[in-house]
Amino acid sequence: KALGVFHERWNAKEFEAIYQSASEAFRAQPKGQLLAAMQAQRSLWGRVVDATQIASSCAPNEVTLLLAVKFENGDGGEVIAWHVPEEEAHLAGVQIVTGPITAPPDANNCKSSPPK
Repeated sequence: KALGVFHERWNAKEFEAIYQSASEAFRAQPKGQLLAAMQAQRSLWGRVVDATQIASSCAPNEVTLLLAVKFENGDGGEVIAWHVPEEEAHLAGVQIVTGPITAPPDANNCKSSPPK
């Protein structure tokens, strides 16, 4: 759900909403710089047309996703980190890279199992 909301806000250029719903650590960075960086990347790449998760990694209260993304201005990838302290995920970081991007089929995927 959080990823879909992020992409909806990205496409609508709602960078303030992205910032406000992000993790405390993300918001601890200079707000003006973050908003300017998001605006610059949005101008460069355009709207997200399609995004497919190709790998993930997990740590306590954190999930990082690697996505193959088709932007309106070309293919790229996103590395998106989420802070998940409870039920709701908060953006912890995002990086857009030039694509296309791939990962091996056995890429590190989140797997959870009950404690023993």
